[in-house]
Order: sequence, then C-alpha cells, then structure tokens
Amino acid sequence: MARVAVPTNLKILLARSRSMSFKAKRKGSIMLREEARRLRNIARSELKRFQQEQLAKSLTSRHKSGSDSVLFWNCTKRHFRAASSSLRGLISSSGESFKDPQNMANLAADYYEQLFEEPVV
Repeated sequence: MARVAVPTNLKILLARSRSMSFKAKRKGSIMLREEARRLRNIARSELKRFQQEQLAKSLTSRHKSGSDSVLFWNCTKRHFRAASSSLRGLISSSGESFKDPQNMANLAADYYEQLFEEPVV
C-alpha cells in the first residue's frame, strides 16, 4: 500500500496559511495574524480529518482479501519473530535458579500465595 498524497486543495490551504503568517509577521498587523491563525486551525483540522480517514481506510483494507492486504502482510511478516518470548528460568529469593517448568510454576505459585495472603492484624 502506497502512502496517499495530501490533496491539492489542502496543500493550497496550508501554503496560504503559511504565507499569510509570514506576511502578518512582516507587517505586524493584528488582523492578518488573526486571519492566519484562523486559516492555520482550519488547515490543521482538515489535515487531521484527512489522515484519520486514510488510516481507517487502510486498516479496513488490510483485513480484506486482495493484493493490498497481501502486500501489507508480506512487508510486515519479516518483523515478527519465529520464537515466542517465554521464561527460560526463575531465581528464588535464596538465589537458587530454577529452569524446570514444574519447579518454576511451583515457585511462582508460592510467591503469589505469599504476596496475596491475608495480612495478620
């Protein structure tokens, strides 16, 4: 999926806002500065709306069958790791290392039982 270009009318609005802002700074006119701020806010909101629409469109196209989704997942696939991130071992409070899954489960269960037991008052 190629990145979509910003529409021409939005580019023109952004350029007009920028040029008016420079003109207001050069002339020191408060009215020009307020008009430039109004144009800038309109341009920003339009750009944000356009980007949100494009994001929604690309997200829906990723999960449909077709060439766009295949291209996206082929590009993304190389960033996934084949191995899962699992625990390789736990160290007890005494400093002993456990690598056996059953011992690790028992150690974790003991730890959380001790952590969440009723406080003695």
